[in-house]
Amino acid sequence: MGLGLAAVLFFGTAPLAAQSDLLRRPLVRIKLSTGWIQGAPLGLERDQLVLIGTDGRLWHFEEHEVQSYEKTGRLFRPDSHARLASLWQKRLGPGFRSTSTRHYVVVHPAGQEHWAGEFERVYRSFWHYFSVRGFRLREPQFPLVAVVLRSHQEYLQTAARYAGGVPSWSGGFYSPKTNVVMLYHERGSRGGDPDTLARIVHEVTHQAAYNTGVHDRLRGHPRWVVEGLAKVFEVPGVWKGSSTTGRSARVHREELQTFLTRQQKNKEKNWLAQTLARDSLFHRDPQLAYARAWAISFYLAETRGRKYSRYLQLSQGEQFASPKQRLKTFMRAFGSNLAWLQADLERFLAGLR
Repeated sequence: MGLGLAAVLFFGTAPLAAQSDLLRRPLVRIKLSTGWIQGAPLGLERDQLVLIGTDGRLWHFEEHEVQSYEKTGRLFRPDSHARLASLWQKRLGPGFRSTSTRHYVVVHPAGQEHWAGEFERVYRSFWHYFSVRGFRLREPQFPLVAVVLRSHQEYLQTAARYAGGVPSWSGGFYSPKTNVVMLYHERGSRGGDPDTLARIVHEVTHQAAYNTGVHDRLRGHPRWVVEGLAKVFEVPGVWKGSSTTGRSARVHREELQTFLTRQQKNKEKNWLAQTLARDSLFHRDPQLAYARAWAISFYLAETRGRKYSRYLQLSQGEQFASPKQRLKTFMRAFGSNLAWLQADLERFLAGLR
């Protein structure tokens, strides 16, 4: 049996967005040069085969990398909370414990069980935020894993070992590939300090969005959408707010100041269209890119909440779409007059001073 036929048998032609049948898919084992991997076949994405592991990890590889494969005769079943907790405690070694909630497995230093409640609380706030705005969410298919390390150095070393590494300035991340949140908290600092809390909220927002159907783990969203939403949620007035919380309590003051200051110096007339169409600004000027992502997302969420929710659904899978397609999708949700929308956005944000 040729591997071309194996690709047809195991991966089929079902669209990757349709994962509701995951529990009906076969559990297969595939041997790559790096060893055996096991999971459910999802299909083809950008000329690569995609397998999802029982721990929620995504594996992307090309057909020629497959050395052999076998059927297990069983159906795919996600790992349990207990199995994931055991796996990560074994990886991290003595000194770490795990605490589980309904949605989370949090692996943390011994004696710091409170982290689990923090992660679950932010997740529930995320669910409530989108539910009341008419977005149809789905329950995560896997327990959500979060790892809290004891120091920045330990965080960098662990990230290098299990996630391929992160920049030295990083304080936390969510990986759509592994489906794990990882961050650190220095011993002796306050558990509820704003910086640590902001890191938790930012990364849990990513994780919740990718696991409830707001974002698409397989095909992605434009980066401004992903980072803008997480920046919006960093503010306690958003994720802890009630129906009576005023708009001023939901404003991210640092990002607002950055946006207003940098835009005054910016000579780019059609900056909105450029930000919507391309991710390149995140590489050239991350500070401005994050500020714009927050500004656009906050403006749309505050002034066009239902349309914003619809746009999040429409733009699923557009991480690698052409600039023309990205703009077409955005205008489908918000109208074609981007110059007027940019001017209105600037007026709105200037009024938040």
